[in-house]
Amino acid sequence: MQVDIKTAPSMNAAAFARISSDAWMVDVLAELQEAALDRDMFVVAEQLAVTTRLVQGEIARKRNEARRRGTGHGHLEEHGASYARRH
Repeated sequence: MQVDIKTAPSMNAAAFARISSDAWMVDVLAELQEAALDRDMFVVAEQLAVTTRLVQGEIARKRNEARRRGTGHGHLEEHGASYARRH
């Protein structure tokens, strides 16, 4: 299945698609948490809830990073921070 993502021309569409697809991890964690609750494994369910929040935060952070890179100057993203320091 191919995902068509409409972004600004400077946005790295491949990186953004990868970040967006990371949301499957949250779904898996939710299923595990539900299974733990069904089996009265409350400590495990609580740990999975914490892990889910951490994963969601990391996904959001990476999305924000990708957006910032997408709105910057092309040569900086293309060559990285070390290139920017040298030039």
